[in-house]
Order: sequence, then structure tokens, then C-alpha cells
Amino acid sequence: MSIFKEIHSFEASFFTRLCSLLLCISFCCGIHLALGQSVEISEWMAANNSILIDDDDDRSDWIEIHNNSFTAINLEGWSLTDDPEHLDIWEFPSITLFPNGYMVVFASGKDRKAPGAPLHTHFSLAREGDYLALLDPSGNIATEFSPMYPEQFTDISFGSGVSQADEVVLLHEPAPARALIPSGGSLGMRWTQVAFDDSSWESGRTGVGYDYGGLINLDVRQMRGVNTSVYARIPFELDAVPALDALLLRIRYEDGYVAYLNGTEIAADNEPSNLDWQSGSTSDRPDSEATQPLDVDISSAIDLLVPGKNVLAIHGLNRAPTSSDILILPEIIGQKKTEATSSTGYMMAPSPGMANFDSVSHVIPPVEFSLPSQVLKGI
Repeated sequence: MSIFKEIHSFEASFFTRLCSLLLCISFCCGIHLALGQSVEISEWMAANNSILIDDDDDRSDWIEIHNNSFTAINLEGWSLTDDPEHLDIWEFPSITLFPNGYMVVFASGKDRKAPGAPLHTHFSLAREGDYLALLDPSGNIATEFSPMYPEQFTDISFGSGVSQADEVVLLHEPAPARALIPSGGSLGMRWTQVAFDDSSWESGRTGVGYDYGGLINLDVRQMRGVNTSVYARIPFELDAVPALDALLLRIRYEDGYVAYLNGTEIAADNEPSNLDWQSGSTSDRPDSEATQPLDVDISSAIDLLVPGKNVLAIHGLNRAPTSSDILILPEIIGQKKTEATSSTGYMMAPSPGMANFDSVSHVIPPVEFSLPSQVLKGI
């Protein structure tokens, strides 16, 4: 995203060998991660110039929250603060953070909590260093940078190398797919079953939709002006069903969908109460959200997986027949618990909303000269 000029770091391999030392450094810097907490501040940036743009086209600072558990967590009652006394806090609205999910909150001072819109704290981050903490609903510290985090640098984030679960991609993207714009309800729900014959449907690869540029490999723009619904079937093969601790539907979509695994409904969003072949989405979904993968916990569907052929069937929902675009781009991800170490420090490659990259313990700031450059002439 950005080119970092005149900033130099040690070799990554050097820091790998000093992983335990980095952990010690993190505690010396006052960075505390509470044991047993499943939600944490995983990354943040106090000098954002070009990494993220908020909904006002401002380069606001930001804080990334990570759910490192295998359980969806509602963040209502959780809070962020830059007050060491925890008297002045910014509370999250009722919003769900899915297993191994990431959420970005802008630290802009704008104080916004509107449903479905980007979140903004009522405070900003100081690049010279300040206090920062995440508190659980009981006021206990989940993550704390105390007494203050170290000096920050432009377009370099700070945080922890998150311990990720081992992921097994069961359904990749792009994947072979077939799509149909239904013209009646004669199919019922048979089209979601593994054995259904879809040979007459349009074929291609995911994503399914139109007007989403390089994300679309199976164009269904012929639905525009005709129907708000499109059916998609995405088959995938398993030699054997792996032993999994969690299962995720990682999906990019607009505006709504209902997903079925081998004929059983497993996930949905913006779907009407009485779904049929010509249903539409109950609300619009902004393009800025539609193109970002969303992890939906479908662990209850692990037992639906079978050796051999499986089918993910998705009923895509547009807001209106004349809508300018629609997108269905899913993956299915299995997760296994793993033991991993992590380090805390600066990240030269920020990754808001995604798993973090390696961190380093310090950076060398750019050299600043007291006089402008000039040509020196000999005497």
C-alpha cells in the first residue's frame, strides 16, 4: 500500500531468533495482554497517512480489535479508552465479532456508533506516545499499553503478532460455480441438494455477480431489471473430513444472501422472512463492506461435511431489480487450534482487518537535516 522511505529494520530472521527477548521488551514497554481474554487490541496506528481512509475521506488513526477465540462475541459493553483512570471510555455498540474475526475502529475523535456504519471513538491517538486500553464489560483490562505506548511513525502500525489458528481451506476462491436467475418457484429447495442436476445452468467461477471488476468471474448482469434473486452452486471435494475445531464461511457479498451446505441452511444476512425465488435483500450493503471478507461462524455445520462431493449453495439477494451491482464470493475455512508464540512491536506492513505480519522492536526514524540541501562549492 505504502512505500516507507528512510526507515530501516533488522532482518526478520534476527528477530525470530530473539522472539523471547521481544516478549520481554513488550512488558518493559508496559504492554499487557490479560490472560483468558478472548478479545484484544491486535494492531493500531497513531500516524495514518495513506493506509486507511475513513467514511469522510479522512486519514484517521485506527485501532484493530481481534477475537482470538472460536466463539462469536457481542462487543456491547466492551470499551476503548486513553484514560489511565478508565473514567472516560468509549463503549462499543451491540455488534458481533466472529471467531478469529477482526474489526477496525477509527480513532478519529468523531464518536460514531451508527449500526452498519464505520465506528469512530471519541478520542484520537497521540503519535508521541499515550495510554491505550481495551476493557471488557466488567471493566477488566483485556489489553493495556501502560503507562504509555512508545513513539509512533507515519504509516507504521504497532501491535502483536497474533496467534492464528491453523487454517484448512476447504473451498477456495475462485472456485468452479454454476448460476441461475430463477423465473419461477418450481425448483423449491431441490437446487440446494448435492445431487441436483445443474448442468443447464450458466458455468464459470466465483465470484458470481456483476460490476465488481476483477472479483467477478461468473457474470449474471442479465438479472438486472428482471429479478433480485440469483442461485449459485459451488461444489468442492473432500478426500476425508478433517478434524476441525471451528468452521467459517468467509464471504464477500452484496447485498444479502442465504447459504446452504449440502441442502441445510447454515448462514444468512439481509434475508426477508418469507424467502422465495424473487426475494430481494432487506437492506443495502455498502461497496466498502462488500469487498472485505467477513468471517461467519458455521461450526455447527461441521457434521454436514462428507467425504467426496459437497455443495455450497447460495441464494444471492439484490436490494432492487435495478441495482447497479451484486456480489457472491465465498470460501469455507476449517480451523484447528494451535500453540504459537507472538511478539509485540512495530509492523512495517500494516494489515488492518487482517492477521498481522511480523513485528520489530524498534525503527530508525528518518534523518532530518536542519538546513535544506545545497551544492557545496570548493574554495
